[in-house]
Amino acid sequence: MIQSLDVIPRVVKIDVEGAEYAVLKGLRSFISTNSPLIVMEFAASYRGNINHKKAHQLLQDWGYKPFYIDSSGEVNRIESDMDTYLNIIELVSDNIVYKK
Repeated sequence: MIQSLDVIPRVVKIDVEGAEYAVLKGLRSFISTNSPLIVMEFAASYRGNINHKKAHQLLQDWGYKPFYIDSSGEVNRIESDMDTYLNIIELVSDNIVYKK
């Protein structure tokens, strides 16, 4: 459908309550061709985040790095693992920006 409109999104927001991995697998061709920014929720481990972890690993395998948006709107690289990051900011989940 998007191809018929000649539109190429530069940002993809994924919020599908645990189906992130499946969505990314379905978008593989689009992502490999266009390398959009991807924004995806990542939940803490104790919330049963296995699909978030699988999606996160898949994005890293595709060359994406995780970033967070700070209170001033700046995008900063997440250097720790995701659970450590969530513990530091004291949240149970956060929207993570993935970019190449």
